[in-house]
Amino acid sequence: SMQQQSYPRKEIIVMDNASTDKTTEIAKKHKAKVIKNEKNVGIGNSVNRGIKASKGEFIIILHADHYTKDREWMDKMLEPFSDTKVAAVVSQRRNKNRKIMSIGERLFDSLHPPSVNKTKKPKEISILREKADAYRKSVLEKVGYFDGDSYPHGGEDVDMSIKLRNSGYKIILSDT
Repeated sequence: SMQQQSYPRKEIIVMDNASTDKTTEIAKKHKAKVIKNEKNVGIGNSVNRGIKASKGEFIIILHADHYTKDREWMDKMLEPFSDTKVAAVVSQRRNKNRKIMSIGERLFDSLHPPSVNKTKKPKEISILREKADAYRKSVLEKVGYFDGDSYPHGGEDVDMSIKLRNSGYKIILSDT
């Protein structure tokens, strides 16, 4: 879905965190840059490695189980960065039908329901909760990246939310 985006200047990096499936082969087939961890280093440390390897001003983290349908999604996600106090933009998550979700997916969905923004414009929120977010790379460098050591299995996004807010930055929920 990232290759189909209309945004012209994109670098696609796939972080393979020691997967046992065909992630690396599939990503290479689609001409994405692949960084493979030989052992699972946790989500935060793996994401940090990809951020540090990237060349762009903005970083979009799209987890493996997420995709975009709108070809202009990336453009829309980057619009709020015209405000220099915006550090992160969170995309709205749309879930599949609960009847076909696994038990684990239903549990996650119950504990973390999708954020909804029906305002037709971005709005400020206090916490990163989704898995399709855009970041200003310079701010991540300034506040210290994700804490993958303290939060190896999740929670690194909540910690990052606190770092960003304590540093005076905004987190925006996109209307897309």
